[in-house]
Order: sequence, then C-alpha cells, then structure tokens
Amino acid sequence: MRGLLSTTLITVAPQVLGAQETEAFELDPIFVSAAGVGVDPVTAPASVSVVTGEEIEGKRFTDLTDAVTAEPGVFVDNNDNITFRGLRPEDTLILVDGLRVNTRQSRTNGSGGLDQLYVPPAAAIERIEIIRGPMSSLHGSEALGGVVNIITKPVGDAWTGSVTIEGTSPVAAADSAERQGSYFLSGPIVKDRLGLQIWGRRLTREEGVGAETSERDVTDTNAKLSWTPNANQEVFLTVGETKTTNETNGLRGSRVISTLRDDERRALGLGYTGSVGIWDVKALLSREESKRETPTSSVGRVIEFDTTTFDVKASRELDLYGLHQFTLGGQYQQADLTDLNLGSATTTEHFTFSNAQWSVFAEDLWEVHDQLNLTFGARYTDDERFGGKVTPRLYATYALSPDLYLAGGISTGYKTPELRDANENYYLPTNGSRSGDAIQGNPDLLPEESTNYEIGLRFDNSRTYATATLFQIDFTNKIDNELVTVGGAPQGGDLYRYINVDKVRNRGLELSAGYEITPEMEISGSYTYIHSEQLSGIFAGYALNRTPEHQASLRLDWKTNVTNLAVWGEANYVGSATSVSETRTGAVGVTEYKDYTTLDVGLNYAVNDNLVVNAAVYNLGDTEINSTDHGTTQNGRTFWVGLTTQF
Repeated sequence: MRGLLSTTLITVAPQVLGAQETEAFELDPIFVSAAGVGVDPVTAPASVSVVTGEEIEGKRFTDLTDAVTAEPGVFVDNNDNITFRGLRPEDTLILVDGLRVNTRQSRTNGSGGLDQLYVPPAAAIERIEIIRGPMSSLHGSEALGGVVNIITKPVGDAWTGSVTIEGTSPVAAADSAERQGSYFLSGPIVKDRLGLQIWGRRLTREEGVGAETSERDVTDTNAKLSWTPNANQEVFLTVGETKTTNETNGLRGSRVISTLRDDERRALGLGYTGSVGIWDVKALLSREESKRETPTSSVGRVIEFDTTTFDVKASRELDLYGLHQFTLGGQYQQADLTDLNLGSATTTEHFTFSNAQWSVFAEDLWEVHDQLNLTFGARYTDDERFGGKVTPRLYATYALSPDLYLAGGISTGYKTPELRDANENYYLPTNGSRSGDAIQGNPDLLPEESTNYEIGLRFDNSRTYATATLFQIDFTNKIDNELVTVGGAPQGGDLYRYINVDKVRNRGLELSAGYEITPEMEISGSYTYIHSEQLSGIFAGYALNRTPEHQASLRLDWKTNVTNLAVWGEANYVGSATSVSETRTGAVGVTEYKDYTTLDVGLNYAVNDNLVVNAAVYNLGDTEINSTDHGTTQNGRTFWVGLTTQF
C-alpha cells in the first residue's frame, strides 16, 4: 500500500522472486528529503509521499513522470515537466541521492522535460521521495515549488543484477511506439569495504503523428563506487553520461522542416556520509555538464551549461527541554552558460554568463513531548547578482492518537532569475525564428518568492492510510515578459522584455487514501483540487496556464490465487484548464482545454525465480488526447510488455 509509514507490496517484483508466494512487506519508515535528518513520513515536517521501487518495476518506466503522475498535487504537462500545486516546472528540484539534476538552462523555448530522463532504471531505485511545497530553507533556491529525490539501492553483500527488455505497441499506426533495454549490476569488490554498481539503458521512441511526439533516442551509462572503511563511514563516487537525440518533422507552409537536437549530460559526484565526533555529517560535491547542439540550425547553435555544487550538512542530538535534532549546513554553487545571442543583430555573437551563489542554513526538529514535534529553520542565500535573502520555515505535527496526526506549517521559497533573463545585452528569439521577435534580458529583475501555508490530517495504521491537506501558495515577483516596442527588436521584429509583473495565489485540497481489503487486495487513490488565480498584471483574474482545477486517480491491486500472479487497474482523471496569452494589440487571448480520463490495466507474473513478465494496456478506452483539445498529448490504446531477468 502506498502509505505514509508502511508500504504493502502486492505486485510481483524481481527482488521478491522465489518458490514461495510474495508476502506483504513494510518499508523502512525513513524519509530523508523533508528535514535535515531522517524522519517518519507520517510525522515529516512537510507534505510528503513515497513511491517504492517495487511499485515502479510493476509498470512502464521510461522517465520520472511514469512514477509520480498519480501522486496528489502533481501534474505532468505536455513537455513531460513535473509541477507541484499549480506552480511551474522550473520550480521543481530533482535529485538523485541528493545530487542535483539541473540542466534546464541548456535548453530554451521548451524541451524542459529532459531532466525527467536523467534517472536510474527501475531496478536501481529503492524509493522516490516527493515533497509538495517550497523547500528553499533546506534545499536551496531551485526548490521553489517542491522536491523529487530518487534514492538508489545500496550495494548488497553479494553480486546481483537484472536485465529488462520492454516495449509498447499502440493500436493506432499514427501513435508513437517505444523500445527500451536497461540493466543493473551491484555487488562487493572487497567484502564489507568496497562495492560497485553499474546501470544504464537504451530507449528509442518513434515519431508519433497522432500523439504529436518527436522521434527520440536515449543512451544512458552510470557507475557508483562505494567505500566503507568502517561501519560509521561511507565515501562514494558516481559518474554518468546521458545522450539524447530528438528529431521532429513538421510543415512550414508547404515545406517539410526537420529539427534535430542533440542533448548531452555528464555528471560527476563525490559524497561522504559518516560520524565525526558527535556530529553526523553528509557532504556532496558534484559537477554537471550539459550541452545542446542543433545541427539543423543555420548557425550551428551549441549551448553549454555547467554547474559545480558543494553541499554539506551536520546533525546532532541535543537533550534540552525535550529531544532536539539540530542540523547546520551550507552550499556553494557556480554556474556557467555559453550560448549564441541569436536575437541580436549579429546572430553569431557568443555570449558567456556566470554566477556564484552561496548559502548557510540551520534547522531544529524538536520533540517537545510525546505528542508534539516542532520544526523550525532558516536559510540565508547570497547571490552575486541579487544579494542576500533569508527563507524561513516553521512546521508542527501533533499526535491526536497513535494513528492520527494533525500537521501544518509555513514554508518559503526563493528563486533567482535564470542567467539569460537578467542580462540586458541578450535577446532570446521568440514567436518563431523567422519572426524577428526577441525578448530582452532585464538587470532590474527581482528574485521570485513563494510562501506556502498548509494544514492537514494524516492517518496511518497497519491496513489503512488517509491524508487530507489544505494549502495556499502566494507567489510574488513572477517573471514574465511584456511587449515594449512593435518592430523594435534588433532583427526588426517586436521587442519584448522580462519583467516582474504577476502575483499568483493557488489554493487547494489534496486527498489520498488506501485500504487493504484483504491481505491479497488493496485499493488506493488521490484527489487534488487547485483554484489558481493571477492577482496582478494583464492576466489578473485568470488561472495559471494549463493548471487543471481537478485531478484524481484510483488504483486496485490484487494478488490472485494463481501463484506469483498479480493484476492491477488504474484510472486517472485530469480536469479542464485554460491558457492565456497577450496578443499584439494588448488584448488577452484565452484557450480552453477539455478534461479527460484514462484507464490502464496490467499484470505481473513471476515465471520462475529468475524471470518476471509484466504486461499492461494503457488508455484501455482509447481516449483521444491531443494538444489542441486538451493541452497535452497521449497515445490511444497502447499495449506494453516487459521481461525482467534477475541473476
């Protein structure tokens, strides 16, 4: 069961293969992303949820969106971007074992969803931790809207591995088919001291006319070396490289235009976890290099974005009017971007941007007494372009009974403008490369800020879990652009400029629940209501673009009487939404998007100790979902089969 504190597994996963039937399993109740120390999800100082590796392995998993779509408060847009509580994709921080995935600035004018591809295969994942709401006080400025942290499996005592081959076959010839092969290998080099993990995959996707998707090819290779000199110390080194090619063919008038984009990401991480005296210390040093090449561009455009990040935190317990778990930490980040100034009069002009940012934070999780926990903390961030800012948070959980908790608090977010946005000498092409229109950077921009208020109830026992959370997010200094001069751009088109114009308020309700009907059957579901309103600017009174007011999911899992066979079904509903834009005359244009519902069914069958067959039919009802009517695209009825062998 996808609970807060315990997770009952009904799906048949490779980890639990054996002659005996699969039994219920409880997840170790540790959640590391919502506080400076590990906490129980049911008492975590934030709205959190956990998706286990076993849940992921029982379904199709080609990117992160496949794992989190059904979670409350989560929405996936047309570019496979993940958003929380109606905020934007760039406000979501993605981590892998605490290391940042942050390549978005290497891509302009869309394609932001590529960060969701830079994740380990399902076999390498222990769990995914999801935090809804601002977490800048703990995770820095990128966490304006929320955090997704992918936790990989530790190295085991013996060598194990798995290989998965999977693919989809849509009924409609115009829809997009996918093929994927992935592998995972883990084991000790020196028993109890030195371990190695290797994982990777190859994903190919056909271009889909009906689903309006581009042709894609992804190759991913990663390795992790872990050294444990003693029981209290661990040092690890991770290296990885991902190459992605996207090709889209479309019409410009009567001509067929082909756009080819090559994206490359290299990542290097060095980490330490251990005890130093009375302190538990965790330090991470990471280097991420991302590059986008557009071979079909007339100027041979190449964008390079590199970041170097050092994170450190130290925690200790203090017994002073109750137990305190006190955490101190800091971060330093250097970012460098190189790009062509394509909107300028000289399109071959290279532009280089750089920025340094450092921060320190402190947090205290105070067990006031057996029923009440208080968490309070603050972060000071200093950016060389925008100066300093403090982002505090306060959260409380109160046990009304052993199974029922009242939880609520206030958290804040802070995000500095992207490197291009604040440089007045940079012009970003917009409205099509031939329009001559451009958006000019603005050095007077202010950082964006958000404040999240929430209160809710959490119930969790051995068979049932339920949560209900009311929230409000006030978002200020939202960066947008406005028309400055018709025909005033360097290439003769219209000139726009980035400005801080909008205030936004999102209010909503998140519900989730699960019930173990029998030891072999369980039902779970979630519902999200969001009332989004822009409070200022030309779009005052309108909702944020493409934010559905209602979302819901319902899932049934059943371990059948047939040995090692489990079946499941899942229904997902996405409500109607609107999109607004400014016309050349200054008027507001409104586009309405319809709601839609999909139904998926599948099975998991362990053939023997070493082979699992997974199969599903996605969008069983063959619902037509396209960008014109719904603001997003999905295949019609699609069959999926996956084979996993474990050794």
